[in-house]
Amino acid sequence: MNDQLPVVIDRLGRWLRQASKSPEAHEVHRLRTSVRRIEVLLGRRLQQDEKLERQLRQLRRRAGRVRDLDVQTEQLRQLHLDSDEGRRALLALMENERKQQVRKLRKRLDSDDRRSLMRRVRAAAKRRATVSRVESEGLAGLWRRFPALNGANLHDFRKACKQLRYLAEAHGAGVEQAVLAEALHRVQDAIGAWHDFSELQQRARDSKVAGGALQAAIDNAVASHYAAALHSAERLRKAPMGHAGPVPVNAARASA
Repeated sequence: MNDQLPVVIDRLGRWLRQASKSPEAHEVHRLRTSVRRIEVLLGRRLQQDEKLERQLRQLRRRAGRVRDLDVQTEQLRQLHLDSDEGRRALLALMENERKQQVRKLRKRLDSDDRRSLMRRVRAAAKRRATVSRVESEGLAGLWRRFPALNGANLHDFRKACKQLRYLAEAHGAGVEQAVLAEALHRVQDAIGAWHDFSELQQRARDSKVAGGALQAAIDNAVASHYAAALHSAERLRKAPMGHAGPVPVNAARASA
């Protein structure tokens, strides 16, 4: 078992309990992050338990729908607008949608489901680990998979950066891993802001209540954050560690 996996498993149990009691923005965010970290750190072990893989994926997606609304709500509130009418109408729709998504999330957080999930996660963690493609190829593999970035693949690139960051944080406490993790985190945040505004952009268009001024403000934010996201990714590509090889994962090869 790698250094961080037991800690992440304990955190997952805690946030499962917390989110079941109080699915506020912080709790849902921590739950979603814990699930994603578990998926990454278990890696190919999940292929041996299709039910666990499905449970984690469904839980992450349910939490993700709530989390997306929380982030987009905050983005919407921070926009500078001359008129607040369209914003108020869209916020009301999003608040109602969040209530619906919270009810669906809570159905996956009852005590029986939580116990079943944690049993399977602990069992999977005891299996022998095998090195994943992301671990073995590192940033060099990332750039081979994404030689050019655009609006069609930028979100997938962000997810790949997040996987690599989690592995760098889990498998070493050295300066190299810390620098790599921080660089990946910056790129992840920049692309994430663009993606969330893009989702808000589509939500506003679909709502029919946003109005022209609000839609224009969101469109401008999307364009600005897209440019910032590409710039952040290119800075990583040109950085000294930008084409680094494998993440050090010797611990991941040992029997868990």
